[in-house]
Parts: sequence; structure tokens; C-alpha cells
Amino acid sequence: MKDGKIRVLLLLMLMIVPVLMFAQDDILVLTPSDGSAGTFVNEQILADTTANHGLLPNRVYELQRDQVYLINAEMKLAKPGETLRLRAQDGSGAKPIIYLWQTGIGSNPERPPGNVFRTQGGDLELTNIAFTGFYEPVAEGLDNVQGNMFRNDVSGASFIFDGCIFSNINGQILRTQNNTVKVSITNCIFSNLGALTTSNLGAGKGIDLREKECVEFIMENNTFVNYQDRVVRHYNYGDPAAGTGLIHSGRINHNTIINGMGYHGLLSLGNVGASMQITNNLFVDAFGLGEDSTDASRAAEWANTGEVYPNGNNRITWIFSAPNDVTHWEVSNNYFAISDSGQAFLDDYGFGPASPLSYHINSKLGADSAAAFTQIDLGLAEIPRMMTNMMRWYESPAGGDKSKNTPCACFITATDDMDRRSIEFYRDTLDASYSTSSVAYTGAEDSYPVGDLNWFPDKKAEWENPANVDDILVLTPSDGSAGTFVNEQILADTTANHGLLPNRVYELQRDQVYLINAEMKLAKPGETLRLRAQDGSGAKPIIYLWQTGIGSNPERPPGNVFRTQGGDLELTNIAFTGFYEPVAEGLDNVQGNMFRNDVSGASFIFDGCIFSNINGQILRTQNNTVKVSITNCIFSNLGALTTSNLGAGKGIDLREKECVEFIMENNTFVNYQDRVVRHYNYGDPAAGTGLIHSGRINHNTIINGMGYHGLLSLGNVGASMQITNNLFVDAFGLGEDSTDASRAAEWANTGEVYPNGNNRITWIFSAPNDVTHWEVSNNYFAISDSGQAFLDDYGFGPASPLSYHINSKLGADSAAAFTQIDLGLAEIPRMMTNMMRWYESPAGGDKSKNTPCACFITATDDMDRRSIEFYRDTLDASYSTSSVAYTGAEDSYPVGDLNWFPDKKAEWENGGEVAVERIDVKAPSSFALGHNYPNPFNPTTTITFTIAQKGHTTLTVYNMLGQKVAVPVAEELQAGQYQVTFDASSLASGMYLYRLESNGQVAVQKMMLMK
Repeated sequence: MKDGKIRVLLLLMLMIVPVLMFAQDDILVLTPSDGSAGTFVNEQILADTTANHGLLPNRVYELQRDQVYLINAEMKLAKPGETLRLRAQDGSGAKPIIYLWQTGIGSNPERPPGNVFRTQGGDLELTNIAFTGFYEPVAEGLDNVQGNMFRNDVSGASFIFDGCIFSNINGQILRTQNNTVKVSITNCIFSNLGALTTSNLGAGKGIDLREKECVEFIMENNTFVNYQDRVVRHYNYGDPAAGTGLIHSGRINHNTIINGMGYHGLLSLGNVGASMQITNNLFVDAFGLGEDSTDASRAAEWANTGEVYPNGNNRITWIFSAPNDVTHWEVSNNYFAISDSGQAFLDDYGFGPASPLSYHINSKLGADSAAAFTQIDLGLAEIPRMMTNMMRWYESPAGGDKSKNTPCACFITATDDMDRRSIEFYRDTLDASYSTSSVAYTGAEDSYPVGDLNWFPDKKAEWENPANVDDILVLTPSDGSAGTFVNEQILADTTANHGLLPNRVYELQRDQVYLINAEMKLAKPGETLRLRAQDGSGAKPIIYLWQTGIGSNPERPPGNVFRTQGGDLELTNIAFTGFYEPVAEGLDNVQGNMFRNDVSGASFIFDGCIFSNINGQILRTQNNTVKVSITNCIFSNLGALTTSNLGAGKGIDLREKECVEFIMENNTFVNYQDRVVRHYNYGDPAAGTGLIHSGRINHNTIINGMGYHGLLSLGNVGASMQITNNLFVDAFGLGEDSTDASRAAEWANTGEVYPNGNNRITWIFSAPNDVTHWEVSNNYFAISDSGQAFLDDYGFGPASPLSYHINSKLGADSAAAFTQIDLGLAEIPRMMTNMMRWYESPAGGDKSKNTPCACFITATDDMDRRSIEFYRDTLDASYSTSSVAYTGAEDSYPVGDLNWFPDKKAEWENGGEVAVERIDVKAPSSFALGHNYPNPFNPTTTITFTIAQKGHTTLTVYNMLGQKVAVPVAEELQAGQYQVTFDASSLASGMYLYRLESNGQVAVQKMMLMK
């Protein structure tokens, strides 16, 4: 074949392949109905499928906006491999309405179809269409309303409904008569579910999975309003003990559920599989009939729970399932309200509202069950009245006997029915929004509104477009085999994907043990290595460093765990320890670090972790870093004289490198030989270090340290350094010995010396400069009896907390920067006085930093080295609420790590009572702080600011002496424009500065208070 012919064939192939690979929608726009046979939706689709011998592969039937359509016959369509798609045309008009119309056939020709679509093993996709079960302009149509709208006759179907409105059936909108692959209901409204004109109170459901299997069930951002029975039914009525097919994975998230009787439940979930999530939902009069333990008729359909009242009736709850020990339940951030009408009904009949969860689900949540549902007072903007007429009709029947009522003349629609609004009301007028001042408005995960986010369009848009979506790989706990080492699992994943996937998160299972036996060099520039514990209430997973099996000492653990190559490392809620602690002699091989960066540009974000047992430092920044943020962590057992010396044993070692932003907040450090923070140029102290441009060391608890070369060795610092609200207990155990040249050697950057020429020893020091704004306040310290006995025995003082230079920058404020108190902590290791006395009174007669020698005996001379489980499960650094420290921090919070006072921590995290209002959600391109208005002011003024990217943001007010007088904003904010009202009622007249800081950017403005 000639080359020219080959080129022609290749061109033809290139023209054909895109058509095969990227098939386009094949759209047929349906004609609105005018009453003639040919304009019924079913007739138009039937004509199309007849002409094409079935559904075309990519056919989409589009309905015109603002138009009315009719359906007067069931359609059996969508065989295995086919998809029936109906959607509204794009545009801004109202959703098209489909009314079910009288069939004109059978014994009752006025009745609508019994179903609309019945799939035959294929899929059904519906988008932005309103369906209602009878022709509403003729009111008597309700007398003939039928049972379902959609169902599957054959297994294997999926139902994907998005943006639709469904109303007026007597049974259920969707009934899965056979097993389904996926049922996904999003952004829909379900209304007027049930009709006692043609059925009974056990009907009137949203989604009825019968007793069938569903692989994936999703119900997200929907509103359900006016339902007689259940929102979801998954139940085997014929044989409750036999149960149902599994819902393998379920997500019921951000739904608003309003005005339901809940005759046989609310979410009747049957048998469930691997996971079930019920989160961020809002329930308003959602279980109106409440709990009546005497009502056997209602209680009959809770027979799968095994939970009964003393009278033998099944226990009535909102949400229930068949018990099992397999399912991972996530039930959180749900809120509910009961209206005055709803409460009056319950009070009149002596009923309680019922428990949201069955005993079994509660037991699986453990302590988390207490916060799974929160009751609040809440009013919704525009909804139907609660169906108390129907509820009272049921509880006080005209005939004297309660009945589910398979229709009879005793039910009078005009007086006894629900507040049955029209389909146009649900499309155009229904409004289930609520006040933005309600706790529900920020009550969902990530501070979004609870319930269906469609009622808050700006929040919905923000929620739908997160910066990143996690791509999760759950790691297998280690069983000693090679493939289960954490490093091997991550290596296999990165090898398969040619590096770290952009949004990959490695999750570790709660209450499990993992091993690492090799260093990992990962995270190049632009990459982030993320490890975190799975969500849940179980204990943090533990990672032990395991012997490498290589080199001259095959029993030693890795020298590092992760070494980033210019990218970032994020660790969340994991416990790490430097050797396999069940084998005690592992300490004889413990190595130097856990984490470091080999290339500049990294950030390290550690939150909620526990670190223990290294001979050097937990984090060592070998090159410049952008951000080091350590929050809510525990650092313990830092240092090991079995393999290193007293100059090692540090928490965070910034070496001599630059760090743009350094945050150390709400951590506890316990048992450390040397320093909590080291930022020092050992090779050339006079040359100094790269800058810590901005530092915040706030609300930390620091316990049981020798402080061999210091406590906070801060090197060269830049624009600002904050050391506030910290608690120090025996934190600088060795005290001040001006004769100890070995210790004093690493204070050589301060320029402060004793008369004997040794460098002056203090807890906290830096290289002097005239630029840094120092804030050092509300710090407290205590020295135990053991600690004071040691100092007394050797004639040492405790040393000054601050270098002369830092003191000079604080001026008069330095006197109150640190306050000494007496304080006992609840459950901590013993002070390491054995090691301190071993150092000060050595067996050989000479003090030594001790690069290991036989004179150090671990059994008698080591620290009180508790296990990783102790630090995870038992350590308690709380103290008496009667201590001055309990209100000694800024804004009268407890001093130290607030994690030891959970209620105070939660309050602190909410940022106090000042409300920050986001007035523009569009991400601005710049960072700015506006002029306050009015100015001058008395006593309130409004301050506006914009931040260009998400980050911790503070707005601080100072007087003209540079003293901080208020912090109106201190919280994590999304990008956007904000305003806050500042109340200066407690301040004197005068000029003030207000300073905005976020993501390393700072802006300052002036304002005048005139009283």
C-alpha cells in the first residue's frame, strides 16, 4: 500500500475515533401537551422508540421550560444497558410540569397511571422536571391518585434523579421492586406523599427500596415535605426476621425533612452493609406522631430491630436498621425542631417526640451519639402547615377505633387532609430557608448550613466547588508481612500512579497498629503527602518504627520516616513512636528524626498527632520552609542517651533555616532532654539563622524538660513573635548553672554573658534585632517539689524565662509576661530528676553530654518513659478549675493546651461573641483592610477586610503604646470580603490601631474613639 493511501486511512480513522470516544447527546425536544393524543409525553416517546426499534444509545428527551406536559399511560422502557433520560432544557425559565392524566381505560377510566416509568433492567435519569400524580386543576383528581411514579421490574437498574419536584402519590415516588446498582436522589423536592382518598397511612413514602439490595444509595440536598409515612422505606414486611438485601453504602446528607407523620418511621433502613452516613440533615416536625408505645399498628414495622417495650410492642424510633457488627456508622451534625403546633399535639396525647436512633445505632456511635442530633428552635420561611388535622383524626377517630384507614367515608378531605399545596407552590414558592443567625446556619460540617443547601444558593455554590476533593486510600494494618508495612503500601501506590496523586489521602484505621521499616522520600514541589486517621470515635492508630533489616545494624529503625523533596507533609490524628515498644530493648537502637525536608519550599502541617521516642528531634527542617504548623499534638520522650547525647531530644528543630510562618498552638510537650524548639546556627552563631518571619507560640502546655540547651531557642526572628497563654511545669528542670560551659555553649547568639565569660542561660532567647514586634503575655509556670529539691540541692536558680533583649522589647510588660504559681497536673510522668542528678553527679566525676557510655544505666537513670498508649489514652495535663491558671489566659480562658479542657476549647474555637459576616463570597484577587466607618466613632464602628485565600485570620486592636486591647477576629476564614462590628465600650477615648494578618500578609489602619 502506498504511503498516500495510508495517510488517507489514518485521517479517516482520526475523524471516526472522536465520535466513538466522545458520543454527544442525541436530543429530542418534546412538544407541550395540548390534550391531543400525539402530545402526551408517553405517546411521543413511544413513537420515537417504535421508529428506532427501542431507545437510541444517547437519546435525551428534553422538555421546554415553563410548559405543561401530560402522561396518561405507564411506560415500560430501558432494558439492561439502556438509559432513559428526561430533562428540562437549559435556561432560566421555570421547570416544566408533567401532570399524570386519566388513562381513559379499565374499570375506572378517570384514574391516572399506576406508574409513570417502569424500567426493565436499564437506568432512569430525570433532571429538573416537576411531576405530580394527578391533574391538579381538577381537584377531584385526588380521589383517583395512584400508587407510584417510578419502579424497576428487573434487577440491575440505577435511578438518578437531580433537581426534580415530585408530588401527589398515594404510595411512593420511587419503588425498587428488584435489586438496584445505584439510587441517587439529589437537589429534589418530594411533597404530598400519601393520600387517604385511595390508600392508608402505611403508604405515603419518598423512596421505597422494599426488601431489595442497593449497592449505592445517595440522598443529598433534597427537601421532603408533607409525608404520611416514611422518607425512606427498606423493610421486609412479609418476614422481618429474614431482613432485606443490603444497602452496601449509604449517604443521607444535607436534606431538609419537614411535616411528616412518620407513621412507620422516618428512615427505615433495613439491612445495611459497609457504611451508612446520616449527616448535616435538618428535621422540622419530621416525626409528628411521636412515640406511642401502646400503638401496635404503628409499631408493627419496627420488627427488624429486636428492640421492644415492656408491653411487647416494637420500640418506635425515627431511624432504625437490622443490627449487625459490620457497618461503619457516621451520624453527626443533624439538627431538629418541633413547632408549637407539633408540641401541642404531643402534649395533648401525652406522647414524647421519640428517640432519633435505635439502641443499636446509638451503641455503634458510642460517645458520639450524644451529639448526633441537636434540638433547636427554628422557623422556616414559607412551608405548608403541619398536618395536625390528619394526626388528630387518627388519634381521635370518629368511629372510636384507630385505623390505618384503607379508605372510608369517615375521612373528610376538606377537614382531615394535609395542607396539600399545588405543584406550582413547590416549584415557585416553597422556601425552607431560615435565619442566618440560627446555630443551624453554621451547624453542618465545615460550618455550612444544616439541611438542603439549595435554600442558601451562595453556600451551595461554595459547597459544590471545593478547592480539592479527597482521593482516599485506606491502608491495611500491619501483620508483619512485607506488603503491609506503611512504606510498602505507599510505595506501591506511588509507583502505580507515577508519583503522588494530586488529592490522595492515606487513611489509617482507628484502633489499629501499623509498622514502618524504611525511610520514604516523597512529596516533590507542588505535591502534598497526607496521612490521617479515619473519621470516627476509636483511638488514634499507632505507627511503630520497625527494624530495617539492612546495613551494619539490621535491628535499628529507620533514621527518618518521611523526607519531603520540596513538597508538603500533612499528618492528622496519628500516633507515631520511634521503635517497636513491646520489645523494650528497641530503645537501644532508637534513631534520630521522624520527619525532615531535603529540599526548600516545604510546609509541615501536623494536627492532633502524638509523637514519641526519638533520640534527636521529631521534625527537622533541613532546608527553608514556607509554613510549619503544629496544633493539638503531643510530643513525648524526646531524647535517648542509649543512642545520642543530652544536646539531642527536641520537638521541632528548624536548624539554621528560614521559616515564613511558624505556628505552635494547643500542644503538650512532655519528657524532653533538650529543647521544645531549636532554631540555631551551631556552626556559626554570629552568622545566625534564616528568619522566622512570623511566629505564634500560643496555648501550649510544656512539662518535664531538662532544657539542656534552652527551651525555646528562636534564632533570628522577623516581623512578629507571639508567646502567649502557655503553661510551663518543670519545663526547665536543670535550671541556671552559670559555671556549665557545655550547656551554655548554645546561647552564643544572644551576646549576653556571665562575668566568667559563659553565655547567659535563659529559657527563651533569640538573636537581638530592632524590628520584631514581640508579644509575650499571660504565661504561667510552676516548679514541683521534686524540681525545687533538685535546684536547692545543687544551688541553682530556675533561670529567667526571657533573654535581656526580649525583656527590653517588652518594656514594662515584661514583668507580667510570666507568673509563677503552684500547680498540680492530673496524670503525667514523673519529673526526670534521675537523669538530671546523673548528669550533675556523674559516676566518673566529669559532667558529659554523654555520647553513649556504659555509665548511663537505663533502668535507673532514664526518664519516666511511658508507652505510646499512655500518651494516647491516659496522659491528662488538666488542672483544678480553682487555680488562677484556669482563667489566666487572654479572654479568661485556661492557660496552656486547651485540649485538656474540651468545653473551653470548643468555646475558644468559636471565636467568642463577635460575629464576622461574609459579605462577598467571590474570591478577591488582593488582600486589603478598609477604613472603619464611622470614624471617629462612639462606641461601635464597622471594619471591612478582604482575604484572597483561605487561612487563619486575626484582626487585632492596639492602643498607641502598642498594647493589645481586643481581638475581634481570630479564626479560619475562607477567601472573601468580610465585615465586623467592633464595640469599644470598655475602652477610653483616643487613637487606636487595628491590624489584619492572614497568610503571612499584614495591614494596619488607624481609628479614633471619641466618647
